[in-house]
Amino acid sequence: MGKINYGRVVLGGLVAGLIINAGEMILNAWILMKDWDEAMKALNRPAIGGGGITVMIALCFGLGILVTWVYAAIRPGLQAACPR
Repeated sequence: MGKINYGRVVLGGLVAGLIINAGEMILNAWILMKDWDEAMKALNRPAIGGGGITVMIALCFGLGILVTWVYAAIRPGLQAACPR
């Protein structure tokens, strides 16, 4: 089994997080913005502010790093199960 290069995991995770954040921005800020506003008004809650958005961005980068680490952890097993 190979060792995990954590520097590459973090770099790949940040790239993955950037892609996730771009998709979330397109979906939530442009496509679903009116629906989010209506839903928050229906729940009698304030609109999501800068603090909430900052937390969501950080969580997406964390998700990217986590997914990249899981891939790096299972890759040796997958290569052993499916040799070329």
